[in-house]
Amino acid sequence: MTINLGTGKGYSVLDVLKAYEIASGREIAYKIVPRRDGDIARNYADPSYAKEILGWEAKRDFNQMCKIAGGGNPKIRMDIGSSLV
Repeated sequence: MTINLGTGKGYSVLDVLKAYEIASGREIAYKIVPRRDGDIARNYADPSYAKEILGWEAKRDFNQMCKIAGGGNPKIRMDIGSSLV
């Protein structure tokens, strides 16, 4: 059984980069390049099945999730340095 977990709202790659910059307090170097063959334009989870089957729904917003995932947790080292993403 596969169950999508998420908020139901999609985020761009730049949204993710900016959220991790805020969470870590560090700038992430990146380079914007053309989309590759096969890259999808959008991707997001529909969390309705998780709520129906598991009674689960996201309680935090995306920025809070990024902070918890590493940016604001001193026990987790984020190696984002100056490498291009």
